[in-house]
Amino acid sequence: MEEIVVPLKISVVGNANVGKTSIIERFVNNKIHDQNVNSIFCALNMKYIVYNKKEIKVVLWDVVRQKQNYDLIFRNTQICLVVFDPHDPKSFEDVNTWIETARQTTANGVIYVVVCNKIDLANPLVTHEMAQNLCNREKEVTFKMCSAKTGEGVNELFNFVISKICDNDVLFEHLYQQQLEYQQNAQPRDLTKDYSVCRII
Repeated sequence: MEEIVVPLKISVVGNANVGKTSIIERFVNNKIHDQNVNSIFCALNMKYIVYNKKEIKVVLWDVVRQKQNYDLIFRNTQICLVVFDPHDPKSFEDVNTWIETARQTTANGVIYVVVCNKIDLANPLVTHEMAQNLCNREKEVTFKMCSAKTGEGVNELFNFVISKICDNDVLFEHLYQQQLEYQQNAQPRDLTKDYSVCRII
């Protein structure tokens, strides 16, 4: 039997131009594109890592606002990152909406993290205290800060959320057994067919 690599699905949501794609690119490739990349539906990125001898396939969904596709986007999500730009108050105001939308279409136990991006820029209109207060009002929501441009805080962000899954032995074993069962029952794919549902960057 082929080796079991546990998939970990992370949905990265938030308003346009808050830096979702850049955060993902920084984590996956340790670099970002200078120009904006706008996804029509979502972009799918993957990174294989080993955490405490546990092999993980991190699957990152870069999500835009497409209501008709929320069931697909959030299906089997273990982690939801809600990103805002502290220089764009509307993106911060919509954080609650994104959390509510995700909670309506995900199972219990999803890890939610509100992410303040672009902390390398001066004169933010949304303070860290405002964001922390929002998270305190929400149930089981963590607040983190980063800069996709400089890389500050990005690895720490993903180490935090991945550890929440991998350090929970019961949860990780459940995911492992799910993947084991899937691989045992999976039918070989016809590699001549296109199975993609997302644009891959």
